[in-house]
Amino acid sequence: EDFYAALVRDQRFAREVGNVVVEFGASSAQGIIDRYVNGQDVPYTELRKVWTDTLGWVPPPIDLGYVNLFAQVRATNLTLPPAQRIHVWLSEPPVDWSKIKKPEDLVPPGMDVLQFRDNYVANFIERQILDGGRKALVIYGGYHFVTDPILIGARPPGSASMAQQVEKRFPGAI
Repeated sequence: EDFYAALVRDQRFAREVGNVVVEFGASSAQGIIDRYVNGQDVPYTELRKVWTDTLGWVPPPIDLGYVNLFAQVRATNLTLPPAQRIHVWLSEPPVDWSKIKKPEDLVPPGMDVLQFRDNYVANFIERQILDGGRKALVIYGGYHFVTDPILIGARPPGSASMAQQVEKRFPGAI
């Protein structure tokens, strides 16, 4: 996380990339992180929903590196005009935890959590970043980037990693 924080502090990052897509953020909390990284006061009890209301980790890990990255983006953005600020995209599928009664309620029938998450983020990256001709730093675990057929064999039959799905529509994008 120190590397990512240093990267977003580099003056070239906002100008040449400008977007960060993170696994450790619930898309349902996008409005919260938007306000925070643009300098508004956000109570910690609200801000922590960004990294605790995710589907990827149950229960979610408490990692100060996540908080540090968001704080570094905020600090950098406060030095930039609004139109040039870094945008943090929270790309974990939204979950209404009040409606979850059992594990099967988390994903559509017949799909495992990994595939559901990879489908969601691949579509998200295509729609929010690549369709608009933008670039992004995508911070996800390595298994989401797997394209090697041997390693893919360890995934459920018929599933495809986030990288495979994005590369199918946007060859060379990853």
